[in-house]
Amino acid sequence: MLYYQSVKAMDKEQYLRVLEKKHTLYFDVFRDRRVGDQLFDIVAEFHARTERHLLTMVMDAYEAHEYRMIKCYDRFSLEEAERFAQWLVGEVRRRARPNEEHMCTIVTGAAISENPIEEGVKQFVKKFKHVKYHAFGLRGWQEVRLLAVDLSTGSVAANGRGRQVIDDFKISEAAVCSGNISKREVE
Repeated sequence: MLYYQSVKAMDKEQYLRVLEKKHTLYFDVFRDRRVGDQLFDIVAEFHARTERHLLTMVMDAYEAHEYRMIKCYDRFSLEEAERFAQWLVGEVRRRARPNEEHMCTIVTGAAISENPIEEGVKQFVKKFKHVKYHAFGLRGWQEVRLLAVDLSTGSVAANGRGRQVIDDFKISEAAVCSGNISKREVE
C-alpha cells in the first residue's frame, strides 16, 4: 500500500508526540537534534549486535543499525524532497561501516508536511530508491527509506523500502484500542 489514510488528521506537535511514543520502545529517541547541517524534530537510533558462541569463542557476529530522521516542513515541495533524499543518501554513506560483522545500515527519512503534498512529490517519493550492497552483500548493505506524511489529509506516501515501516508512521484504530496510544493523543 503506497498511500494510507489515517484515522484523523492531527496537528504537528500532537503527531510528533505520538511518533516519539511509538519509537521509544525500540529506539533511542532524541527531540530537536542537529545531524550534520540539518535540524530534525525527532532522531531515533537503533543498534543491534548478534553473536553466536562455541564455548567461550565467538563464532560469528553481525550488526544492524537503523536511523530514523523525522523533519517537519510547512510545505514539502519537489525541490525539498529531492534535497532531503540526496541528504539521506549522503548520510547513509557516512554512517555505513562495512566490515565482516556489518549486516545493514538503514536510514529512514520522514518528511512531515502541514499543508497538502502535491502529487508530483508523492510520485518522486514512491519512485525514489537507494540500496547499495558491499562486497556483493558479504559485508552487508545500506538502504534509504523515504516517507512523506501529509498532516492535512492524514495520508502517508512511501518508497518501496519505506513500505516496510509505513505502519510506524500512521495512527490506526487498533493502536488506539490496544492502549499503546491514548485516545486523547489521537483526537
